[in-house]
Amino acid sequence: MSPVFSEEEEEEEEEEEEEEEKKKKKEEEEAGRYVREAERKVRSGKYGSARCSIQKALELNPNLDFGFEMLIITETLFYAREITEWEMRKQYGNPYAYSGIDYYSVLHLNSTATISEVKTRCENLSSCLNWGKKRFDGFSFPCASVAVSLIKDANLVLCDQQKHLQFDRARQIWAIVDSPNCGDNLSSKQAYLDWKPPTPTPPTPIVVKKARYISQRVKKPRTDSSHVSNCVNGGSGGERSMEPREDIKKHVFDAMPQTPHYHPLDKYNEKIREGMIQVLKMTYVSLSEEIRHLVDPHSLWSALKGFKEQLSQLEEMGFNVTVLRERLDKLQGIAKCEHPSQVAAEEFKSDIVNEEAKISLVRARIMEFEGDIEKSKVVINNKRTKIEELKMDSVNVVEEFKSLAKSAWK
Repeated sequence: MSPVFSEEEEEEEEEEEEEEEKKKKKEEEEAGRYVREAERKVRSGKYGSARCSIQKALELNPNLDFGFEMLIITETLFYAREITEWEMRKQYGNPYAYSGIDYYSVLHLNSTATISEVKTRCENLSSCLNWGKKRFDGFSFPCASVAVSLIKDANLVLCDQQKHLQFDRARQIWAIVDSPNCGDNLSSKQAYLDWKPPTPTPPTPIVVKKARYISQRVKKPRTDSSHVSNCVNGGSGGERSMEPREDIKKHVFDAMPQTPHYHPLDKYNEKIREGMIQVLKMTYVSLSEEIRHLVDPHSLWSALKGFKEQLSQLEEMGFNVTVLRERLDKLQGIAKCEHPSQVAAEEFKSDIVNEEAKISLVRARIMEFEGDIEKSKVVINNKRTKIEELKMDSVNVVEEFKSLAKSAWK
């Protein structure tokens, strides 16, 4: 037996439904307002505020059209921006200044990510955006093509061995002096924050104000797990320090004791000099390990120029790089012995390709000849059939002639 509702209860239910619809409509309108606000902020370069606006819009309306795509775009732009503090410090001569796009942050990955992980993340982000298709589906958002280009650039840099190595080296100083996991390099980090322009005269009030403003706004590399990272990959992790492990460092300096003088660093103050010494030590250890673990001649040729430049820089600082240079020269000599074999192998491969092309051409001609033979067979069969028909006609004519000759005159 169905329940019986009174008119008052029905009216209350209708009012509740109307209120829910109004609330839903209001939330959708509010979400649309946040989206328009995000578009304005993206155009003005305020990517962090735009990202927050899209997140609020998704909280109000989880079914927002292209909401996730807009979030990916704003987060990509937010993590890829070149922070002005780095440029300002570089302009005033800070040796620790770093300016550029951190592609690990763009893809929400650790610096220890493998090439396969980078490719997977780029494919996932690109498929989520799918800018070529969704543009025709009505999706329009400022700087969407820029976000797609940034993801492609990250893929090109981090999936190429030589570019990846150069990027990591350029990023080393930044990671050391401003990483929350830097451990022993807290003094270097403090040296970065306490740095002042190396001018003999006191700075003007404007410069002092700018320096204080910059010092207050220095940001650390972002290691928080973002919404995009969780949605695309389903996991997160903290950035690992780029400082070599102490056991490796001890092993390298025990095997090759060093007494560098660091004379070119005497022009810097004590804190800056201490930080740069830590960087040079780490560079020496990393370079030693890279040269020691070279097992492929191709990797040697791709990184040889960078190795020689770093050895020269370390030698200027007083490092004894004789052992490293001798090992590098020996590896280079072995790799050169492989070069003639590679040339001969390439020539043989080229000859094989040419011969295979000739074989393919001969086979094509054989097929053409076989086709001509089949056509000729058909023509011959047709001719033979015609001959048989003509023979039958001839026999019929002879028979008819004979029968007519035997008949009497009428």
